[in-house]
Amino acid sequence: MSSGPARHGRGTVAEAAEQQGWSPSPRTAPASGDGRALTALRVVTYVLTSLASLLLIASVVYGAVQLNRLVDALQGFGGGPSATSSTSPLDEGVPPELGTYCLEAPDDPACAG
Repeated sequence: MSSGPARHGRGTVAEAAEQQGWSPSPRTAPASGDGRALTALRVVTYVLTSLASLLLIASVVYGAVQLNRLVDALQGFGGGPSATSSTSPLDEGVPPELGTYCLEAPDDPACAG
């Protein structure tokens, strides 16, 4: 394995590309004084991006806390069932085989508990 430049035909790949006219254009040097401006722009961009990321994380946490508070408030409202309960308040005193029927026709005398 050679450590020199890759060969393509009679020259290097870069030489072949240059001969065919599709070599990359030479890089121009930045104007003097742009170094400080670009560095300042990079710093400002980094700080703003970091703040935006922190704001997103904080808003997601805040939303989760508020949602949890809302769920707790709704569970405690009027002594309703807890989140782990699988029965409906309409099912109290109703035989299990009539449970779904009583949800559809709660005025039926068979559903009176």
